[in-house]
Amino acid sequence: MPMQVTSTGLRTSQSAALALPATAAGTIFTVTGHIWVQAIYLIVTTVIQAQATTVKWSAKVGTLTAVDVSNATADLNAAAVGQIFMPVTTFGTTAINNANGVLIAVPITAPPISFIMAGSGIITITTGATSTGAAQHQILWAPMSPGATVV
Repeated sequence: MPMQVTSTGLRTSQSAALALPATAAGTIFTVTGHIWVQAIYLIVTTVIQAQATTVKWSAKVGTLTAVDVSNATADLNAAAVGQIFMPVTTFGTTAINNANGVLIAVPITAPPISFIMAGSGIITITTGATSTGAAQHQILWAPMSPGATVV
């Protein structure tokens, strides 16, 4: 008989304020078990340097190749403290952003990205430039296996 897992509902996790990675993938969350990501976003905590600084989100399960869950067209150029960036719609699509700590309801034509990680791994962001600044990352997720965690 197949194992059944009853999810205890959605959970949230947040990172500490992290400096932007310098044109490399920087781990923002470590995943244990199988999870279903409902939404992920970053909140600028230290103003971002005034230069083109694209960002993309990726997920990597175990030793498999990382999968981009957004493209790298979102630009953090001179983003102010409290500005929010969220990848939207399907794989390979851009991110939306809003200032002053409020992200207005996302229209149905551009819902937050959603993806399943079928095993333990990491979620990363990659920047297209070496820029100063920092952001805190938030994730809304549901466990799909017993003991699943996101830290």
